[in-house]
Amino acid sequence: MPALSRRKPSPALRLFAMTEGDWNGHRIMIAEAGYPGTPGYRLLVPSSAVDATRRALLAGGAATAEPDALETVRIESGVPRFGVDMTEDNFPPEARIETRAVSYTKGCFPGQEPIVMARDRAGRVNRSFLGLKILDTLIPTAETRLTADGQEVGMITSSTWSPRLGAPLALGYIHWKHAQTGNRLLADTPKGPVEVEVLGYPPFSRLSGG
Repeated sequence: MPALSRRKPSPALRLFAMTEGDWNGHRIMIAEAGYPGTPGYRLLVPSSAVDATRRALLAGGAATAEPDALETVRIESGVPRFGVDMTEDNFPPEARIETRAVSYTKGCFPGQEPIVMARDRAGRVNRSFLGLKILDTLIPTAETRLTADGQEVGMITSSTWSPRLGAPLALGYIHWKHAQTGNRLLADTPKGPVEVEVLGYPPFSRLSGG
């Protein structure tokens, strides 16, 4: 971001990394905040510098984005959102966040034993957070049930129209027995059963350019 720095920042910060510098007399911090396959950064600036920072970004070629657009990028990247796709009751490995939220070397912590057991003994969790292509124009809502042979096997937590996929895309949890990529399930919608295809773990190879 040359418009905001007298020194050229690193083009890519490692996960959760942060750097800082001075701009127009203000101390600005830049934190890595991207999604898999979509680099991004979070700017932390004094409240008195917010408007000037925004103007500088726009003058440097940045564009604003509506919340719905950012939500689409999140879903296409397969990133769970706290309070939407996961809560404090979710098991980190089933939400696929253990690589960035769990340390196996820091020593004991609450909940460590079942997490380690899932990794070392079971080798899997009972359900996993996966992507789903909706084989219909309907975009199912959160908490839509997923079934196979009349039995509930999962639930959708987020959904959107995906420009990259050219179809509705959803995220949700699926029982391990039905989580194979390419597997077909039914979404229980107000329109009736709608077929969905399991895309597997993010990032999703079925998205164009993936």
